[in-house]
Formats: sequence, C-alpha cells, structure tokens
Amino acid sequence: MILMKYRNIKFLLVALFIESFAVAYLVGYYLNIALYDIGGAELVGLYSMLNGISLSLVPIIGGTFSDSLGRRRTIVLSMTVGAFCLLALSALVPSRSASAVLPAALLNAMFIFASPAINALASESVSEEYIGRAFSLLFFVDQFASIISYLTFGIASAFLEEYKLFIASTIAFSISIAPYLCVQETFVRRSQLRLNPLSGIFEGIRFAKQRLKLFLVYIALDSFLSSIAAPFVAVFLRDVHNLTVPEISKLYSLIGFLTLAGALVAGLVVDRCGSLVSLIINDSLSIPLLILFTFPMPVAAVSLAISAFIEQLRVASDRFIVEKTEQRHRALMLGLKRTLMGLCGMPGPLIGALIWRYSPSMTFITTASTMPLCITVLLIYRFTQMGNEQG
Repeated sequence: MILMKYRNIKFLLVALFIESFAVAYLVGYYLNIALYDIGGAELVGLYSMLNGISLSLVPIIGGTFSDSLGRRRTIVLSMTVGAFCLLALSALVPSRSASAVLPAALLNAMFIFASPAINALASESVSEEYIGRAFSLLFFVDQFASIISYLTFGIASAFLEEYKLFIASTIAFSISIAPYLCVQETFVRRSQLRLNPLSGIFEGIRFAKQRLKLFLVYIALDSFLSSIAAPFVAVFLRDVHNLTVPEISKLYSLIGFLTLAGALVAGLVVDRCGSLVSLIINDSLSIPLLILFTFPMPVAAVSLAISAFIEQLRVASDRFIVEKTEQRHRALMLGLKRTLMGLCGMPGPLIGALIWRYSPSMTFITTASTMPLCITVLLIYRFTQMGNEQG
C-alpha cells in the first residue's frame, strides 16, 4: 500500500493497534460493568456524564495544546497520563472503590485529548491526495484491533483475576507509547508562541468565524439531527423488529466488518470526489436508508448494514478542515469540530425520546425528513466557494 512509504503512518498504525487492543474492551463495555458492580446505575450514570463533558470540552483544549506543544508531545503526554489511569484502575476496581470512576473518566478524556493531534499528525505526514485514505486506514486499524481486544480479553476474563486484566492492559498500553515516540514532529512551533490554551481557543474561534463558519453550521446541524435516532437503533431492533439479544449481537458483528470495509473504500472515494461531494453523497443516501430501517426484516437489516458502510464517508469532514486550515490552527479546528459535535449531540436523544413515545418509527423518519437541511447547507457552501473562485 502506498501509504506505507510514509514513516509516520507506519508508526502511527503500530501505536494505534497496540493502544486499541489494550483498552477497547475496557472503554467498549467492561468499565461500565465494573462500575455498575461497584456503585450501581448511579455510578455508571456519573461515568457517562463525565464522558459527555469530556466529549464536549476536551477536544478543543487538546487541539490547542497540539498547536502549542506540538503533535508528538501532546500525544505522548496524553498516553502517559492514560497509562497511570489504567494503573490506578488496577488497584481501585478490585478493591471496589467508587473513586475508580475518576481514572476511568480521565482515561476516556485522554483519548479525546489526543485525537486532534493524531489526526493533524497523520494529515501532515502524507501528500494531500492521500489524506482521506490515511484517516480511513487509521480508523480501520483502530476498529480491527478493537475486535481482537473484545475477543482476547473476553476469553481472558474467564480465568484471570480482575486486577490482572487491568495490569495486562496497562503493560500493553504502555508499550504503545514507544512507537508514538518514534514519529517525526510535523508541527514547527513558532519561537514567540507561548502555551496559553485560552488565548489559543479564542484565536482559533476567530479564525473559524472567518473561514469555516458555514461548514461548522453544517457540523452542528448534522450532529444534532444524527443524534436524534442513533441511541434507539438497538431498542428498535428488539422492540419493533422482535430480534433477540443474540440476534442483535450477530447483526452488529456483521456490521462491524462492513464498517471496516467501508473505512477502506471511503478514504479512496473522499480523495477522488472531494470532501464536500462525499458528505453530500453520505447525507443523500442516509435519507432513504433511515426510512427503510423502519420497514420489516430483512429490509431493515440491509439498510442498517449499508448505512454502516457509507457512514465512513464522514471522514471527509476532517479532511475538509485540514484542507481549509493553516497548520498553526489545524489541530485546534479538528478539536473544535469534535467539541461542536459533542455539544450539539446532547439535546438530540432527548428529542428522540419524546418522538419515540409517540411513534418509534417516527424517530427515524423525522431524522430522515430533516436531513435535506444538512445537504442544503453544504450546497450553499459549495456554490459560495465556486463563486469566490470565479470572482
């Protein structure tokens, strides 16, 4: 593969594989189970709330640090803190201490903190025509390692004591820091630049208002609309389509593999068709697929599978920001995008719950019927760009 000629990409793939293998089962489900055993639903709810706060606030802070400290330093810093969080969990979870919720939430926050730096580093390590494929390849490796993590640690949990599981994760996770240390820094810090996250955020927001305002409107609207129906997919499969939990698990396993395939194809499509066109394609196809999901089986299953495949075209949003942003603001803008997604995605499930009480099917149909608003914003942005270029 042509991306393997880039040194940083090779080290990033190795690091990301080891990291995801070490903690995917924890972040995916095991921490929720462990915290429930310690403090019941209340502790799990607190953990979810802290994760929601992190998703909303941490990305923009992480992006600011990346544009100040540099990509590699920010990643290594967050991974080091994450290793200490895992070490703390290995002591607190087996002792049934409710304070385990704090390192658990901080571990998630560190992944979110490092994400803008990792994406910025990847985009700055390859030629522009390969940025989409680089993002997709990183996602593919992350998901593939997650599947192996679920299987490996799921089997290991049957004969390993709980603290040994966390120790094993800590050791594996710590190993992932080594390849991150081997990447070459792509961001040259300006000599007069001082680390001041708050001023960096304000500077980045001013930049976004000048250059990316309409695109960020799209991100906000898309995140809000997508979050209306997303939390209710599994419940709809069980309560409306009458699938059992084992049947839903099998369907999700199939979808997981289609997601991997979609990740590889999406990068190529985005690099060939362009970021805005790829997002328009994704949103346009999502409309009929959301409606078809309310149809009887097997139509609903097929629509869900195709949705998982094309959903990977959303990598185009990161690529677009990289294209339109100066390097000194790049990680901050990637972080701002994720912060905006987190904030705008918060009220969606509440609205979805209200619609669900009226009609479960309408939860998905409502999302589908409002998606043309997102396409309209993208088309306005595209035509505005074309007009500016002609002018």
